[in-house]
Amino acid sequence: MNIERTFLVGTEKLGLEMTPLQLEQCQVYLSELIRWNKKINLTGLRDTKEIIVKHFLDSMIPLSYLKLKAGLNCMDLGSGGGFPGLVLKIMCPELKMTLVEPTQKKVSFLHHVIGLLDLKNVFVCDTRINAVQRPLPEDACDLIVSRALAPETVLSEGLSLAKEGGSFLFFQAKFDEAWWKNLIDKYPVLELKRPYVTTLPFLNDARTLISLRVGNAS
Repeated sequence: MNIERTFLVGTEKLGLEMTPLQLEQCQVYLSELIRWNKKINLTGLRDTKEIIVKHFLDSMIPLSYLKLKAGLNCMDLGSGGGFPGLVLKIMCPELKMTLVEPTQKKVSFLHHVIGLLDLKNVFVCDTRINAVQRPLPEDACDLIVSRALAPETVLSEGLSLAKEGGSFLFFQAKFDEAWWKNLIDKYPVLELKRPYVTTLPFLNDARTLISLRVGNAS
């Protein structure tokens, strides 16, 4: 398998482009993920192409859906090996990104990759969501993403991390409208936006992004 071609063709299928630097950074990141995964459990996937598609390319899908402006304050809850937050940071280096991950071995990996790639304005918070320090309103997050955690957990423990006008973004296989409306009924401040439905490159597995906008609490 040609790793470089898989990245380039995959991003093209998503309607995205990679710079030579971004391609190099993703390849180094992938190499380190595979190397570290032999000692600590960063992913259950073992096939290299599957890792590229189901972790790296999947993490890039929000870029096909959202316009992420320079300087946005973003947070990835339950980041694990850095998906999607670290990939989004590589593809949009102008973002401010915080990766929240309580498992210390995964935290060590995240610090290692951030240092190796010399990424700026990306931070690792080694705690659970309910222990994350609540920011001042002006420092709250514009965008909070999560692939690994249940939406119920994210909203019940992390709603106060997002600013008014900010958004939550969740990754799911399919969109269950009734389930989501029932969930956000508990949070009048949230507005369910139209979901973004697509497929993973190469595999054609369904992928849906669900966006919730944070309105005025008053």
